[in-house]
Amino acid sequence: MSDHALSLVNRNSKLKKIARIVLMVLAQHARDDGSGAFPSVATIQQEARCSRRSVQYAFRRAREADELEIVYNFGPNGTNRYRVRVETLIGPGRNESDGGANSARGANSAHKG
Repeated sequence: MSDHALSLVNRNSKLKKIARIVLMVLAQHARDDGSGAFPSVATIQQEARCSRRSVQYAFRRAREADELEIVYNFGPNGTNRYRVRVETLIGPGRNESDGGANSARGANSAHKG
């Protein structure tokens, strides 16, 4: 379980509604770097409290937003391997130590006068 990956999704994901919830479920199953999540679709459905079709829709939206990577049938016993793309959630000009906040924005606002 990763509080770090979950926190990044919570603060920085551009996803809305069920897609965001599904990504949060995957983040809960992932390591801090977003990798190593192998829950079944049934587990995701149960934890996100949604239908199988909603999970599939959420996967598509999260992949389009470049916030999720899926390798099909690559996990234990043929499950899918999911990776929450924390590098996308941190984004350019951001770092993990400031929680993904844009460090350049703070520097630029200090120079305004």
